[in-house]
Amino acid sequence: MALQKFNFEFDYPAPKPDILVAQISKTSGLPVSIVSSDNDELHELSLLVAFDQFPKNILELYAYRPGAIKKSNDKELKETGFDHNWPVPVEGSDEVEGRQRIYIKGYVGQEPTLMLATAIALEDLGGVGSEPAPDDEKNNFPITCRELKRRSRKHQILLILFWLKFIVLLPITIPTGIVRMIVGFVMMPFEIRRAYKAVKKKYPNIEK
Repeated sequence: MALQKFNFEFDYPAPKPDILVAQISKTSGLPVSIVSSDNDELHELSLLVAFDQFPKNILELYAYRPGAIKKSNDKELKETGFDHNWPVPVEGSDEVEGRQRIYIKGYVGQEPTLMLATAIALEDLGGVGSEPAPDDEKNNFPITCRELKRRSRKHQILLILFWLKFIVLLPITIPTGIVRMIVGFVMMPFEIRRAYKAVKKKYPNIEK
């Protein structure tokens, strides 16, 4: 399932896990717990959080160690000659010194209450968001457990309706998909040639 990501930037260091969870609970009005917490040579913060009443609706929060991604990329560039920041910068490689981002990762189709509450909580802690939480959503918090259950039921109904619509439209979408696939195969040699030229321009000595 497709991922959904946002980030909020703080003066270093960003808030720690206990502060984050406390603020999410305060914002939402509901108890939130850390499902798991870990870190490694790249991540200074890595945890999964969920509402106590809905432990399967999990959200991931993580933050990179200052300079860790750039150091890793520079090492691989030196060893292999491959630049991970081309053509698109790697996540975390463009973080400014003295600043740290907390990334929120969910998935498309996830019931959004926890993600919205987390985004608002990070803003309240001083974070600057890549996509700020809508003002009208801020007025919907805090909520009750009863309201969360109502939202969850509504979300499940909408998902069922979405899949029913998808099934009904299959007789149209399948032929359309086949046509697009044929066009893709026809255009593939031209796309490969265009990509090859771009790589040659970036790495002129690649064939030597």
